[in-house]
This record gives sequence, C-alpha cells and structure tokens, in this order.
Amino acid sequence: MPLMISREKHGGGYWDHPIKHLAPGEARIVFRDYFDWDQHALIDFRYYRGLVLSSAKHPDIAEHEVLIETIYGRVLYEATPVV
Repeated sequence: MPLMISREKHGGGYWDHPIKHLAPGEARIVFRDYFDWDQHALIDFRYYRGLVLSSAKHPDIAEHEVLIETIYGRVLYEATPVV
C-alpha cells in the first residue's frame, strides 16, 4: 500500500521518508488518530495516522509515524485485558 512515513521518529511534520510503499506483513502499525491536511475547508479525515511498532524488512522505520489513506487500510480492534 502507498503511505507517507515521517522523516524523524515520532513525527516532526515532514512526511518525506524514502520508503513510500509497504506490502502486507512488512510492518506492524498501531492506529493513533484520523488525520486531514486541511484546517479550513472540507475536513474529511482522509488518512489514518499511525505509529510503526516494528518492521522485519525495514527495521529503521520503527517508531516513525505514518499516514495511510483510508481507502488502503483497515483498522482492527484487538481487545486486551485490563489488569
């Protein structure tokens, strides 16, 4: 899927990391929020904003934020017990 990866770990405002595509299973990404560039016109939250937890193929992108167009991704809920 096409995606934008932050230049620096934990974001920073630049989405120009050289990796522009990931195949299924290449990274574990956690959903953080919905995102939209526009702050004044139509805000349709076109992107999922996430954080790369790990990637065996691209270990250097761990802890980088990603933007994924909602048409290319899906969000799965994984229940965890509260201790």
